[in-house]
Amino acid sequence: MKILIVDDNKVNIKVLSPFLKKWGYSIIECYDGLQAIEKFKTESPDLILMDIVMPEMNGREAAKKIKALSAEVYTPIIFVTALKAEMDIVDALESGGDDYISKPFDKNLLYSKIKVHERIVNLNAELDSKNKKLTVYNQRIRYEQELVGHFFDWGQEMCDIDPSYINYYTSPASAFNGDLFLVRRRPSGGLYVLVGDFTGHGLTAAIGTIPVTEIFFRMAEKNYSVVDIVREINQKLNQILPVEIFFAATVMEVDQYASTISVWSGGLPECYIVDMENNKLLTVSSDHMPLAVLDDNEFDSSIKTYSIAHGMKLYCFTDGVIESFNDVGEMYGDERIRQVLLKENEDTIESLLNDVKNFTHGKKQSDDTTIVEINFKPLDDLPCVIDDSANTNIMPFSLEFKLSVNAMRKQHSLLQVADMLDGNNKLRQHKSYLYTVITELYVNALEHGVLGLASGDKTDPDAFDEYYQNKKMALEKLTKSEICINVFMPETCDKVFITVTHNGEIKKTNHSSIDADEQLFGRGLGIVKSLCHEFEYLDYGRVVKATYLV
Repeated sequence: MKILIVDDNKVNIKVLSPFLKKWGYSIIECYDGLQAIEKFKTESPDLILMDIVMPEMNGREAAKKIKALSAEVYTPIIFVTALKAEMDIVDALESGGDDYISKPFDKNLLYSKIKVHERIVNLNAELDSKNKKLTVYNQRIRYEQELVGHFFDWGQEMCDIDPSYINYYTSPASAFNGDLFLVRRRPSGGLYVLVGDFTGHGLTAAIGTIPVTEIFFRMAEKNYSVVDIVREINQKLNQILPVEIFFAATVMEVDQYASTISVWSGGLPECYIVDMENNKLLTVSSDHMPLAVLDDNEFDSSIKTYSIAHGMKLYCFTDGVIESFNDVGEMYGDERIRQVLLKENEDTIESLLNDVKNFTHGKKQSDDTTIVEINFKPLDDLPCVIDDSANTNIMPFSLEFKLSVNAMRKQHSLLQVADMLDGNNKLRQHKSYLYTVITELYVNALEHGVLGLASGDKTDPDAFDEYYQNKKMALEKLTKSEICINVFMPETCDKVFITVTHNGEIKKTNHSSIDADEQLFGRGLGIVKSLCHEFEYLDYGRVVKATYLV
C-alpha cells in the first residue's frame, strides 16, 4: 500500500516516514497542495496524509481537487494538522477529508486510523472488481437476450395468425417467455397450432423454444403430421436439454373445412371445445408425458381426433392460468375456467383474465401465461399451397398387418403401421387422419369384436376406469385371436382402402349407428365416417371397410 505524505515542514515528514516504513508501507513525499495533485496523478497513492496549512495551495483546496480526480476510486485523505478549532476541522472534512489526527500525534492512534481506512480501501477495491465482473455479465446477458429475441421475432413473423380465426394472450413472468405459441397454415389446407410451456421461465426456458420453432415450421412446410412433428421435437429436445428441463405441449391440426381436429397433448392443462349453441363443453384431455421426458423407444406420439362444427371454439392454456393463487393460497383451478368459458362473453380471453385478476386481487403473476382461442370456421378462403413433391414417389401398394394377441397387448403397434406410410409423399400429409381411421377401426375390432366389451359399459363418464380395467383383464385372459389390417392404394393413387378384420364372435347389431364413444370422446366410428368417403360393415361386423380419398 502506497501512502502520500503532504507537509510543507520536512521535519514532520521525517518523523512520520520511519513509522510508516516500519509498518510496511511505501512512502511518497511532497511539500504543498499543488505537488500533491501532481503526485496523485502520477503515483496513484492508496492513502494520503496531508497538512491543512501549506503554501501555494492549502490542504482543503488540494483535497477538493484530488477527490474530483478520484471519483471512481476511494482514496482516503487523513488530515494531520495542528489546527484545534472545531470549525477548521469541520471545513477540512467537508472539503473532502475522510479523517483527521491532531499534531503532535500518537503513533498508535495514527496506526489504527490507517488500518481502518486500509480495510475500507480493500473493501472498495473488492466491490469495484465485482461491479466490473457484473457489468461484463450484464453485457453478455443483454447480448444473449437480443439473440434470443431475434429468434422470437422470427418465430412470430412466421406465424399465420388470422385474428378472425385465432385470438391469443401471452404474458411472460420475466424478460423472456418460456411459453411458446406457434401457428402455421398447412400447405395442403388446414392449420397447425402449437402451445407449449418449458420448465421454469426466463432465458433458460426460452432457449428451448429455438429448436422447437425451427422443427415446427420446417415440418409444417412439408405437410408432416402431428404424429411426426411431436416425435421429431421430442428427439431433438432429448439431445440438447438437461434432464431437469422438459416441454409440456399441445400440438393440433385443424382440417381445411373445420370439421375435425387432431390433438397430441402432454403435460399441459386440459383444453376445452365449447359449443355455446348447445351450452356444452368437451374436455380434451392431456394424456401424454411432456416432451423431452421419454426416449424415442418409450415415446407415445398417438393422437386423438375430435369432430367439430362451425361456431364451436377451442381454448388451450399453459398452467400459469390454472396455477394462479389468491392471498390465502387457494388455486384458481379448472372449474373456474369452465364456468367462464360457458358464459356469454364478448371477449372470452379478456373475461378470463379479469376473473383471474379478481381472484388473485391483482397479485403479480409468478409464471408465464398463455391463452389461445380457436374459432372453428372453414379455411377455404385461405389459399392452399400444393407441394408438387407430393406428386412424386407415388406407387400403388398393398400392405397387410396381422396382429397377434401379444401385439394387441402393446400400445404402439399402430404407430408402426402409420410410420410405414411415410415413404409415400402423397400420404404423408394425410398421416394424422389415416392414423385416426386405422386406430378407431382397430380399437372397435379389439374392444367390441375380439374382447366382446359393450359400448354401453362406458356411456357414463364415471364408468371409464371400470371399462378399461375390464379391457385390461380381458386382454390378459385372451389366448387365441387375430386382427388383420389391410391398407391398399390402387393404380389411380387417388384413394386408400382400409380393411380391418377380426375373428371374434359374430354380433347381429345395428352397425349403421354411431358408436357411443363419439358422444363422450368426440371420437369413435363417427369420426371415421366423417373422414372417409365410404364406410361399410361386412360379415356381421367382423369385417369393416373404409375408403379414404387422397
